[in-house]
Amino acid sequence: MSVKSCEKIEKSQVVLTIEVGAPEFEAAIEKAYQKMRKKINVPGFRPGKAPRKIIEGMYGAEVFFEEAINIAFPEAYEAAVKEQELQVVGYPSVEIEGQVTRDGFTFKATAPVYPEVTLGQYKGLSAPKEEVKVSAADVDERLKALTDRNTRLVSVDREAKEGDTVVIDFEGFLEGKPFEGGKGENFSLELGSHTFVPGFEEQLVGVKAGDEKDLDITFPEDYHKDLAGKAVVFKVKVHEVKEKEIPALDDEFAKDGSEFDTLKDLKADLKKKIAAEREETVKRAFEDALMEQVAENITADVPDAMVEAQSRQFLDNFKMQLAQQGLQYDQYMKATADVPRQGGGPAAGRRQGARSQAGPHGSGHGRHHQGGEHRRHR
Repeated sequence: MSVKSCEKIEKSQVVLTIEVGAPEFEAAIEKAYQKMRKKINVPGFRPGKAPRKIIEGMYGAEVFFEEAINIAFPEAYEAAVKEQELQVVGYPSVEIEGQVTRDGFTFKATAPVYPEVTLGQYKGLSAPKEEVKVSAADVDERLKALTDRNTRLVSVDREAKEGDTVVIDFEGFLEGKPFEGGKGENFSLELGSHTFVPGFEEQLVGVKAGDEKDLDITFPEDYHKDLAGKAVVFKVKVHEVKEKEIPALDDEFAKDGSEFDTLKDLKADLKKKIAAEREETVKRAFEDALMEQVAENITADVPDAMVEAQSRQFLDNFKMQLAQQGLQYDQYMKATADVPRQGGGPAAGRRQGARSQAGPHGSGHGRHHQGGEHRRHR
């Protein structure tokens, strides 16, 4: 194999003119013969036993050329890419030049490569950077989350109030008949959580364990079509009323729920962690703002192959996110009728270009691919 020329053209592509010589092509023809001989019928020979020269004599010297080209091309192309130190980012298009003979053949491979990047102004750029503050209310909010996790429900012998949990059996009736999905047993319902339809929880404020009560409910107009706007009666039996037992915020709480011995130390640690989280958020926002400015000033002729690859990656990631939520992409598309544009549009191209230059967020531009279809150039 020898590279006759390597020419850069528009859209960050190169045209390689590659010659496959007689020794390489002969080896490829032999491999083609070994691969194809069992499929060629020659009178007087069992399948696969006819000598190569007999087959070539019957069908012509070119009988194995096409398969030999397919065998020789990938190795020759890979070697040329390595020799020219190209960073190929997509599959090449291939044309055979001139005649194919036992002495070999010449082909042109046009491949997209990693673009040359010209940086514009990047020194002295500025962006707003938010000041990090942590208030006592922020710490209290974190403490509340900790107490909520350590809160337990205890049974009480009194009337239920908002915030309590009632354990109930219930059954709904429409025009005196039970309706589907309207029944539950030993259901724990927090009053004020708005888990049930409007009016249900409100009518249970004031009940006690052992009470039975009929609730008159009218379903909202936007509810399921079978019940939308319908007036129903729920028969409810109350088994238990529970209230939240919230732990006291003191040193004992700190000892039981953290690695610290005092509430003061726990608060100090929470404040430190909140500050660190916000510092990281501010830092990322600041860096993103600077990178947006750098990206605006970058000049790069990004090849279509890179834009298309980025678009496919976005789509694959989106499909994966849907799958994690138990959704199928085709079903989602039918439901939303939101068909993505092919190629990802200008925004996808700009993101590909900017992030590839930025370093660790790049997309493996050093890889190259073999393959591509060849066609005869007459």
